Amino acid sequence: MRVTSTHELVPRGTPSCHNVYFSSAPRSKMAQKQTDSERIRQLLEDASTPELTPERDPYSDDGEYGSDQEFQPNYDDMSSSDVESTETRRIPRNMMTTEFSGSSDTLVSDGEVEVRIHSNLTVPVEQPCTSDQIINTTNDDIGDDNARANSPSILMCHEQFDDASDVHEISCENSQNDTDEWVDVTAEIPLFHFDYASEGLKVEIPDNAQPLDIFKLIFSNDLLDFVVSRTNAYGNNLTNTTRPHTRHSRKCSFRDVTKEEMLAFLGLCLLQGQIKIPKRRKLFSYSDPLNFHPIFSYVMSSRRFDQILRAIYVSDIEAKSEKKITGFIEALSENFRRVYGPSKELSLDESLVLYRGRLYFRQYIKSKKARYGIKFYILTSATGYVLNIIMYCGKGEDDNTYGKKTEQIVMKLLKPYLMKGHHVFLDNFYNDVDLSQKLLELRTHTNGTLRRYRKTNPKGLTQIKLKKGDFFWCRKKQVYVSAWYDKRPVYVITTRNHPKLINISNRFGKISQKPEEVSEYNKYMGGIDRKDQMVAYYSSPQKTIRWYKKVFFHLLDISVWNSFFVYKKYFKNDVKYEFLDYREDLIRQMINLESGCSGRNIIRTGSVYSSRRTAVRAPKKVLQQENLVSIRQDHWPEDIPCSTESKRNFKYLNCSLCTKKKKRKETRYRCKGCREKTPLCPTCFEEWHAKYVKRGDT
Repeated sequence: MRVTSTHELVPRGTPSCHNVYFSSAPRSKMAQKQTDSERIRQLLEDASTPELTPERDPYSDDGEYGSDQEFQPNYDDMSSSDVESTETRRIPRNMMTTEFSGSSDTLVSDGEVEVRIHSNLTVPVEQPCTSDQIINTTNDDIGDDNARANSPSILMCHEQFDDASDVHEISCENSQNDTDEWVDVTAEIPLFHFDYASEGLKVEIPDNAQPLDIFKLIFSNDLLDFVVSRTNAYGNNLTNTTRPHTRHSRKCSFRDVTKEEMLAFLGLCLLQGQIKIPKRRKLFSYSDPLNFHPIFSYVMSSRRFDQILRAIYVSDIEAKSEKKITGFIEALSENFRRVYGPSKELSLDESLVLYRGRLYFRQYIKSKKARYGIKFYILTSATGYVLNIIMYCGKGEDDNTYGKKTEQIVMKLLKPYLMKGHHVFLDNFYNDVDLSQKLLELRTHTNGTLRRYRKTNPKGLTQIKLKKGDFFWCRKKQVYVSAWYDKRPVYVITTRNHPKLINISNRFGKISQKPEEVSEYNKYMGGIDRKDQMVAYYSSPQKTIRWYKKVFFHLLDISVWNSFFVYKKYFKNDVKYEFLDYREDLIRQMINLESGCSGRNIIRTGSVYSSRRTAVRAPKKVLQQENLVSIRQDHWPEDIPCSTESKRNFKYLNCSLCTKKKKRKETRYRCKGCREKTPLCPTCFEEWHAKYVKRGDT
């Protein structure tokens, strides 16, 4: 009842209130106050509506429905607009509805029932709830799913309270039971058969297989032959199209690369990834004692190494743009899948290779360490074995077969593994409600994080203001979307399991609650990160302006990682056997280095004047004075032989004696009797043997 002023209760034309009760007789202040209070009470009684007599209640007849509680509107006779206008909140009669807000939980009691309502929720009981609105609810006692299916709610919220028996449900019900709408009831998770026999090795490998044998399964002989043939074609093309050349130019002539030489070249590239140097040339330089590594010049000269590096090619000469490498990527990915079959869980994400040159499809990703580079979409097993690779080549033409661009990427990567019962884990760049439903129809489950403002998301889910520990979820068909607040809001989509909170123990033994879908995402999503981590330790890409060479060496690193994955899992039962140990064993076999060869032997054998394949020099102390006479008897000059592949008739090397005198003079003769076959000028024979043979230098 609104209390009005006394002047509003007096009709127009009547005297004022104080004139009505005016008397000339003097009265005390106490009597005056009593008279005023009685006057006000009388005016209020006259203006108020008389109450009904309790003899008969005009609203006691409930009519044909029996009572208000049993009333159910007939939606069949109503239009869609009428149905939307009648969607209101239903709350048990024994509960008290109210508006509330604040910073702490509120207990609203009505009779014997106590309702616990979270403080950050606002329940506007005057406004109806439409299908686009999602009301935050708390429910610890779901009840019968069949009974709830007839009146599905829009959203469910699961929170942990002290006393679950005191918690009741406040839900917004939808009048139409349509599977295309978001509901709060769980549905049965479809179970797809997965053939566990397809997991593991798909090829027969002997038990005594070596690292090079496993590597040749991944980087097959056919693929190596293709690289050799394309490199030779491109190298010969360079010599014919870049004339005229200088006298000592490496482009003047190109000697075809053999398969063994290409394997040794790749081995040196892998070894270079383990060595940090300012310039590549310093690895071959005899004049730089700080950075010189004898193994490089022992295997191959610096000029030959640079020539192969310049000419290496993996496509047709007429190929343009991304076609220079995409065919090689597809062939290598096919080898990956041919050798090893993944487990049920798969991981899909992007990777970035550093490249700051000019390239129209170069990408910038702030969260990556490289930030600028060439982006790859990669599918791996949950443990890190790479299965499929797609290189980002710009926008290009959209293929409407799979819908949006992200759906096209996911479908292309998963094409060999659809309809097989796999579970794929994706991040928020790819995940979408429609994509999850499509993959589910292809017998593939999905799980992963979700971007907040996807168009297909439940609109009300992103509008909820979450607090620490809040967890909400809803379902559309067989796709579940949940929101959970940890250090920030986390949105997850899954078809793999029902959303629920479980207890998780960290590495320190501390137990906390976390959604099950978040826990599984953290467990199985690290495959690509594992691969990136191991490849980044020993990265072999050469510094070059030709982007396709960067990609080629990155693919070489991935091949080495995959071969190590197989070798460690099936052929090396040693916990201490690390990735570095495998790389070193593989490099030794690629450059054909003998197992008993030491660094001292390499230094003694390797020389700028020799073919780097001469016998190991004997120690000086072995030479005795009595053997000097027999050694000197056979010291006669002979022609230095040329290699079988050389087109020249004679081979010239620098004279050893002239070099000691800091002179550069080439000669075609060498000493026949010296063990080292020392190259000498005809005029230097006598002086050389007089000075150095006596000290045992032969």
